[in-house]
Amino acid sequence: MSKIRRLLPFVMIVCLLFLPSVAPAADSFNVYVGYADNLRPSGFFPTPWLGSPNVVSQTPSGQSLDTGAIRIDNTGASPITITGLTVKVNGGSPVFSLWNPLTINPGQIGIFTQTTSYNFDTSDIGIFGGLPPSSLYPTIAGNNQIGGCSSTASILAASGDAVLCAANAPVVSFMENGHPFSAIDTGQILNTGGWDFVNNGTFGGDGNESINWNLIGSAASRGGTIPFSTFCAELELSQEAPKRFELHSRFMLGTSSGGIDPLTEAVTLQIGTFSTTIPVGSFAKARNGGFAFEGVINSVNLEVRIRPLDKNSFTFKAEGKGVDLSALTNPVTVVLTIGNDTGTTTAFREEEEKEGEGERNRDH
Repeated sequence: MSKIRRLLPFVMIVCLLFLPSVAPAADSFNVYVGYADNLRPSGFFPTPWLGSPNVVSQTPSGQSLDTGAIRIDNTGASPITITGLTVKVNGGSPVFSLWNPLTINPGQIGIFTQTTSYNFDTSDIGIFGGLPPSSLYPTIAGNNQIGGCSSTASILAASGDAVLCAANAPVVSFMENGHPFSAIDTGQILNTGGWDFVNNGTFGGDGNESINWNLIGSAASRGGTIPFSTFCAELELSQEAPKRFELHSRFMLGTSSGGIDPLTEAVTLQIGTFSTTIPVGSFAKARNGGFAFEGVINSVNLEVRIRPLDKNSFTFKAEGKGVDLSALTNPVTVVLTIGNDTGTTTAFREEEEKEGEGERNRDH
């Protein structure tokens, strides 16, 4: 039995509010990205939007929209002021810095989008131009409704374009009450997968570019993502071959979640620079009412268990063999996405004791 299994019942794990920040922030807030198009009808428009209750923005409602959008929810007890917001695309060119400072009071939502019609049209500047390559079509079995660089991790890896896409992912940066924040739009929502999403009708889409709010850093979903209300994790890495990791975590679904079903939804796990997607149909029902997966994905042997604690709370345990995460430094970012439910937290890596080391330490 590994050290983490022995100690976990006796260790209090501090669950962190979702805060996908590269640098620690002083206040509590969530950051989302989306795309708004009101030129053509669609069922995917980002909601809430300008004019909704508790939404603040420097952009007036009523504009013709074809625009990327950033949403910041103040989930804390104090006002936050956002200054110097910039969005970099295509590895740094162009850079958008259209916005004035904005104060978001507790419980309010700040939306940063075009300031005049079409001056933040980020769908037209993707690396693929008008259409994605055939290896990243949104209609590939197991892919999402966006495709391109927004494709699932497994499809990106198979296409050979994962490195190219990662190098061109949008980056959102700003100061929050004087504290720096920067996060990568890994789902590539702002640039609609790196291709002009108005052409989605080619693949049976609605010809509208709208994408509902996705938590920044989560796997892409055109219908949007719903954050876990709490998410906490412990990570253990091996010191000896075969290189492996063990992740033990708990999460609680958000209040607007419709629930999870790993039997019919893809599950994506990111630990630092490592990311893997378990495709739809891979999990089996377990005897305890949970879900289990054992298999090999991209040369990594994975064992994953999801167990319900009640209707909205779950444990998530994953063990991976054949992956070297020794270069990761604390704190390690962990992102878990099941269908359109997702959360991000940080874990502090611990090294697994070498065989016999624990006994020697106890002898002394």
